[in-house]
Amino acid sequence: MKTIALLVACSLSASVCLAQGVAGRADRFAQMDADADGSITRAEFIASRGAMFDKRDRNSDGYLDKADMGQRAARRGGERIDQMLEHLDVDKDGRVSRDEFVSADTPLFTRADQDSNGILDAAEIEKAKTPMQSKVRDRRG
Repeated sequence: MKTIALLVACSLSASVCLAQGVAGRADRFAQMDADADGSITRAEFIASRGAMFDKRDRNSDGYLDKADMGQRAARRGGERIDQMLEHLDVDKDGRVSRDEFVSADTPLFTRADQDSNGILDAAEIEKAKTPMQSKVRDRRG
């Protein structure tokens, strides 16, 4: 699963960046901005997770599990993927439902929303990208 780590970035931490390039994350922010006003509300952020889930659910069974991750992602971030799945798997059935995924905490949004107004403006979005870009570079060596 190519951007399962972006899942984590969007739902847990800057880790939702595992296998996706920096340019891909910039596009991801643009996709979250549903009304194209240059800012992302918490509602837009959460709504974008449904589309993200649908894209990641490779076998279209309504759940995310290791089978959806792909071999490349598993090799590059197997332990992080395990941790992410464990965290998101609220009912502990070994897989993450769409509801569990969409309803997960939003610490990335909370950290990025520096003025705590429930909206990420352009400056907050840019500031949030920088640590994610650094983490990706560090992981790639």
